[in-house]
Amino acid sequence: METGVREWLFSVEETGSLLWIRPGIEMQASFEAEWEDENGLVRAGASWRPAGEEREGFRDESGAEYMIHTYLYKHGSVTLQRQVKYAVGAAAALELRLILRNAGEEPLKLRRLVPLLIEGAQNLHIGDAGAGGWTFYKNGRQKNDLPAVCVLGVRDEAYQDAVAGMSESGRRMEAAEGAAEIVSDELSVIVGGQRPDAPSLLVGFVDAVTHLAECRLRIGKDGNSLERLEASCLFDGVRVEPGDVREGSWLRLDVGAPFEAVDEYVRAKRQATGTSAMPNPPSVYCTWYYYGDTVSQEDVYANVDALKKKGLPIDVVQIDEGWEQRFGNWEANHRFPDGMEAAARRIREAGYRPGIWTAPFLVEPRSDMRFYHDEWLLRGKDGEPVKFYMNNTDNLVWDVTHPEVLQWIENLYRKLTAWGYTYHKLDFTRAVALDANVRFYRSGATRAEAYRMGIEAVRRGIGPEGYLLLCGGLYSPPSGLADAHRTSSDVLSMWSDHDGKQGGQVAPFTMKQNTLRYWMGRLWHNDPDALMVRRQHDRLRSLDLSLGKLTDDEARVTALNQYWGGGLVCFSEPMNDIDDDRLGLLRHIVPSIGAPAVPRDMYAGVRYPRTMVTEVDGGKAGLSRWHTVSIVNWSDDPAPATIRLEDVLPSASIAEHEAFHVSEFWSGDIREGVRTGEALHFGVLPPHASLHLKIVPASSVQPVVACTNGHFSMGAAEITRFDYAGGTLDMHIDWPWKEPLEVVLLAPDGRQWMKAEGAEGLTAECEGNKLRLAVSGGWKGPVKATVDA
Repeated sequence: METGVREWLFSVEETGSLLWIRPGIEMQASFEAEWEDENGLVRAGASWRPAGEEREGFRDESGAEYMIHTYLYKHGSVTLQRQVKYAVGAAAALELRLILRNAGEEPLKLRRLVPLLIEGAQNLHIGDAGAGGWTFYKNGRQKNDLPAVCVLGVRDEAYQDAVAGMSESGRRMEAAEGAAEIVSDELSVIVGGQRPDAPSLLVGFVDAVTHLAECRLRIGKDGNSLERLEASCLFDGVRVEPGDVREGSWLRLDVGAPFEAVDEYVRAKRQATGTSAMPNPPSVYCTWYYYGDTVSQEDVYANVDALKKKGLPIDVVQIDEGWEQRFGNWEANHRFPDGMEAAARRIREAGYRPGIWTAPFLVEPRSDMRFYHDEWLLRGKDGEPVKFYMNNTDNLVWDVTHPEVLQWIENLYRKLTAWGYTYHKLDFTRAVALDANVRFYRSGATRAEAYRMGIEAVRRGIGPEGYLLLCGGLYSPPSGLADAHRTSSDVLSMWSDHDGKQGGQVAPFTMKQNTLRYWMGRLWHNDPDALMVRRQHDRLRSLDLSLGKLTDDEARVTALNQYWGGGLVCFSEPMNDIDDDRLGLLRHIVPSIGAPAVPRDMYAGVRYPRTMVTEVDGGKAGLSRWHTVSIVNWSDDPAPATIRLEDVLPSASIAEHEAFHVSEFWSGDIREGVRTGEALHFGVLPPHASLHLKIVPASSVQPVVACTNGHFSMGAAEITRFDYAGGTLDMHIDWPWKEPLEVVLLAPDGRQWMKAEGAEGLTAECEGNKLRLAVSGGWKGPVKATVDA
């Protein structure tokens, strides 16, 4: 059967081979399923026997028309549906799915469904380059995995990151010599060369909630030819009874431009899973990254008092690990003599939302719970308890499919909520899903289904109003349940040198994890982990994580990392001791504007993305959209800083506007009327330093906010109203920080500022087409300004 739509074609041959042709892309793919029956392992690929074909048309909620072609196959007593879905009249994407039914009389154990299998270089062409010239973007399924982008034929550090990644505990691993296979999770992108217009292929599972998923790419020994590309739904050997059906996730294939294809993938994922990031991500003070598990009631109360005294406009005070007696015994230890309910009350009375850390799926071997409920433990298929090494202990793991465990988890979070905690950070929940060789109480559960059952119990306990942050959990299985996910390994306040033996990663690696997971920020709040910018060279209580060894430039980049995340903002500091200038960096990132930055040069063959671009929506205040662009020098040597608009802005923005105003945050340098093709030189960036630019379209009809020295968005947080009519601007500023604020506005093209006025604490200087405003700390109120006729 063959179907042609505009410039593309797909066909499915009698053998089951799917041919898909697009300009720059040619793919011939098969499929596979793997299970065990009474005769042993079955890997069914080319041995499937065709058994029919069906077509069905439908419209989605938006009215778009789709077609699904279903191809039926048989292999012994197993039947398989292979479905191909596409939007009628669209040219860029297909979706594939496999559905397996056990039509026999005996159960089977399902290992994998593989909706996409490409073997041999002759079966996949992307652009003119061989596979060695392709750029590959890989992801991972939990925070300690290292997302990476590399050129497949270049065995550099970027390639090593992609092949080796990180250990389960967050330590960087070295790749085996000659390693040629890259394992990605549910989303991968292949770009067929280094040209800006090179064709690309996105391979992404849209609704992988009931099973884990992965994409594997293997390069031949010559380093330039594709050996195998497969995308698999992992079913962990679950038992499929006679008559039962298991559905794989829809796999999306998209040949649009890489960033646009990822945007469409996220849109499809949101629609399929009902997941969408809420507005107004919180700002959080966390105890962990200074006090670690030595935290005490005295530490918490001292910092709450200091936060209130300093008047910092944050939302949450979260007590991290160290308050509990043991994993499994979730009661206050001796360092919290007044109890955790009293601590929550103290936080709430200071004006903050109480937050608390837990690891509900773990139990310490010496916990009372472990001895009284041995039957609750998760066990391997050998009958031995599953172990999760953390804090120098082989912790045990609860079986989160056991109904009594689920009730215990729900009751635990009802108790914590009754104590007053409505912000919950959960850690180490991945422990239930690391090993496929386990035996769940619910025999038909995959690891993904088991994990979701545990998180559902937590959500029932905290209720719909509770805020749920998963730190080190799985990303897709709890879709629709979690408010936020950690996007990096644990951080340290160090740059390139790891001082000490305790856990954590230095800055470039964790920032790479955070920025390359930018697309997740439209599904939930991304958590880039805590900002730590203190200056401290002596350890508190022998804790490496209490050190603060960043230079001023490095501290600025670390603060920018919080802004790039576009989700919740978190920080850990000794509030009575931190220097004012370092604490003052918070004013640049609080509140979060909820817009993750896109690493625009991620496909350019660099190890660390250098250019982060954020689209800022000022619509609530009456401002138009603009972009901020951060340029980072990751190297240990100075580097020139030069940009062109066409290299950093989305093509749609370039096409819509003729000229732009560009300003630099740290220096206040403003360049007016910049057009495409012009090179903007900003001198030389020192090692580990940054530029942070605002690029706003020039206007002949209304003023524009050229820059501020307040929030990194340069206008989205400080300005709450912007109304211009008849030559008069009515603008409202809300600046809660103690440091003064400066705002520079440019008049409409060809106009001059005449005057500006506001309440006490405002000063204004009219300099032709520039209006410079300065307000004192804590200033709030209207500003009225006029331009000439």
